[in-house]
Amino acid sequence: MEEFDLNCEIETIYTASTSSAQEASKSVVSHFKDLLDKNKDDTTQIEEAVTSLKEKLLGGVADTDKTIAVRFVECVVSLTNEDEYFHIQLKEILDLIFEHFFEEDMLVKITLIDFVIDICNSSWNVKYLLQNGFLDKILADAVETGDVFGLISRRFIMAIACIHQKYPKEFPISDDYMYFLKRNMEMTENENKDVALNALYLLLQNKDNIKIFIADVEFIVDWLRATNYLSEDIRKSFFLSLRSLLYVPEDCENFAEINPIIFKIFSNITSPENYRDGNGSITEAITYVVKYTAVPAVAEDAKLIYFKLLNELILWQWGYKALFKNEDFVEYILSRKHDETKAVLEAKYEFITNCVQNPLIDEKYKCIDPKIAEGLKNYHKEGIYPTSAPHEESQAHDFHVATEGAG
Repeated sequence: MEEFDLNCEIETIYTASTSSAQEASKSVVSHFKDLLDKNKDDTTQIEEAVTSLKEKLLGGVADTDKTIAVRFVECVVSLTNEDEYFHIQLKEILDLIFEHFFEEDMLVKITLIDFVIDICNSSWNVKYLLQNGFLDKILADAVETGDVFGLISRRFIMAIACIHQKYPKEFPISDDYMYFLKRNMEMTENENKDVALNALYLLLQNKDNIKIFIADVEFIVDWLRATNYLSEDIRKSFFLSLRSLLYVPEDCENFAEINPIIFKIFSNITSPENYRDGNGSITEAITYVVKYTAVPAVAEDAKLIYFKLLNELILWQWGYKALFKNEDFVEYILSRKHDETKAVLEAKYEFITNCVQNPLIDEKYKCIDPKIAEGLKNYHKEGIYPTSAPHEESQAHDFHVATEGAG
């Protein structure tokens, strides 16, 4: 095996083609990662080597040739993502990168923003970005300049959503982020709509965010207009966002407050323009959902998403009640005649298990016809296949149901 030569690899990053420079950068990262792994218990053994590396990386990042500087930035980001030890050792270089970011020309910024997204792959780097306020600064700067060069990419929008999901208190949704989320939701191109829907899937898991979204009526209308798209990818992303809307956290304490809000949004998924006046139809909304669920021909991956949505829908009294008033859905869910894949049959059985274990199946709630309830119980008792024993362990919800309010 050829012996690692740091000077040689650094020289390659400086002088070689882009592809060769990237390979050299990967070699540096791999070598120092292995070095750290072997000396995890006593990092003093590698201090000299890391100090030498730091000096060379610092010189590269500060190079006046921006192409060279960007290559070294990539190496620094990759290293700091590998282990918090490297983040600590190279923090001075990270400070330099972000301190001068806004002074760079736009082409360099566009390149660097991808590294900003990559740096979000590790918790310590994310916390660093939150502490120095860089993410808020770049969003504010992009709003002020109109972001004519598209610095705030679709990847960046998703990265911000991921960070907020993990650190909602430390990184609340800002007006500047909403500006870009709304802009993508308004666009008719599938790619922009899709990223906005997927970001919404993450953001709506925090129920405190609902207040932010409903404050902008047109944002909700644009979101619901996704039902007008023929693309199955858009439909799947829309159903994911709906699932997140319906998601009930175990520690949710504001059922009474959010129940009518969620009911109103869901009731207008087939009539976005009516959302402004609140004239939606829960019956039509359920029909729309059933249209893509109770059809054997729907692709497996899509149907699995739809069943996950249904598992959230039945946590709401109005959802449970409306779903089992739909004759097509009842016929489908109780039938064993449909030719479904193993994964779909398992998802269907999990859903039925959740329905049976849900307190709303009790006659006192008047959510479901007793005969249908009995059919669900029999299906559950027989198992996924008529000849199999019932599953003792299922992935059923720990039920926290909304039994008051809308519906």
